[in-house]
Amino acid sequence: MKLFIGNYNYSSWSLRAWLTLKSCTNDFHVELIRLGHEPSKEALLSTNPSGKVPCLVDQKLTIWDTLAICEYLNESFPNKSILPLEKNNRTFIRSCCAEMHSELRALRKECPMEINKPNQKKEISSRSIKEFQRIDQMVDEYTSLQLERNLFDYFMTPFAVRARCFPGFINKNTQKYFDTLLDHPHYLEWEKNALLEKWVIKY
Repeated sequence: MKLFIGNYNYSSWSLRAWLTLKSCTNDFHVELIRLGHEPSKEALLSTNPSGKVPCLVDQKLTIWDTLAICEYLNESFPNKSILPLEKNNRTFIRSCCAEMHSELRALRKECPMEINKPNQKKEISSRSIKEFQRIDQMVDEYTSLQLERNLFDYFMTPFAVRARCFPGFINKNTQKYFDTLLDHPHYLEWEKNALLEKWVIKY
């Protein structure tokens, strides 16, 4: 398998796909496509017509959407519990991940994932504050289920980074849960690569 990703420091969608794949196997290759870098994008377009990252190539199959990648991995590695086996829990996780995939747009726009810039001071809109509160709601319900690590954790990790970059908007339970996500060995491996990057994207 080969996983095309964007910059470690900025690409939240790539982080989600990478964490999911990493939970399944170490037997894969990573090719980094620099965001906003035309030669890199041209190389990606030769494999993936959408020009988007992440993109997973498994033999002759190309998958270019994060949720589709994760669903494919769930089917390919059924023993890795990417999604819970129990129907109600699985449905809840899918609903949360779909919401993280398509909603929370103000927060994603105003509070970009920048791993190398924690503790930024910035006024954010009331809509972004409400979306942080929505994350609190999801995390409160999720942690009450006491499930093994799964797709919810992989999808929520970029929001844990955002909360560290823009602190002060989440409740204590969410902060405790986010601390656990950001202390996981797989995330720390990704973070190490992010802190080595020199490329800068200005928002």
